[in-house]
Amino acid sequence: MYQPCLRQLIPRLTGGLLLSLLLNSCANSGQSEPAPTLPVAYDLTEVRYFLAGAAGLDTVTVSLPGLQVQNPSTTLTTQQVELGVTDLVKTSQFALAPSLQLPPDVELSSLRVQVPQEWDGKQPLSYFQAPFALSATPQQQPYGPYAQQLLTLQVPAKSKLDISRHLVAYHLSCSFQGLLVNKTTGQRYPVRGTWKGLLRYDQLSTTTTQSPL
Repeated sequence: MYQPCLRQLIPRLTGGLLLSLLLNSCANSGQSEPAPTLPVAYDLTEVRYFLAGAAGLDTVTVSLPGLQVQNPSTTLTTQQVELGVTDLVKTSQFALAPSLQLPPDVELSSLRVQVPQEWDGKQPLSYFQAPFALSATPQQQPYGPYAQQLLTLQVPAKSKLDISRHLVAYHLSCSFQGLLVNKTTGQRYPVRGTWKGLLRYDQLSTTTTQSPL
């Protein structure tokens, strides 16, 4: 039986293999690569707060650090003291309505929302400057600077004055609503629930009590 020699087979095999590789390369080059997946981002817009149901204001008296001024001398003295207010905090806590149907890929706690600061029912609602996370976890931030007090005190001889101070904290419980917007597709989802937190501090008062040294 006739058998081709090795020298004759190698060119034939090489040519066939090269043609197969070229055909596969052309076929693969015609396939489009999948489009990259863009990260989904959301924004919360048109947020508003309103009273509904049992919502409303509650007040609590807050005691501030006091101060004592002494006069061990035998004559009346006049002393000036400057008193500041520190360590005040603004608080916030959201609760979403359980019936909401929101996209599963949204992380609500990553959204930042402005919360009420002034509310008297007559003037437009004003907002705390620093936003809070839309979260059911209680949060707090520094309230910011409050009024400084400069007191001029008459301290009798051989006596002391104890200075005590108080503030009134206004806590608000209310409803809120807004629109969650997919920034890529523009799809909108209604968001609603309740908010509670510190609205503001007010009514700073100072009391002095004299006693002998």
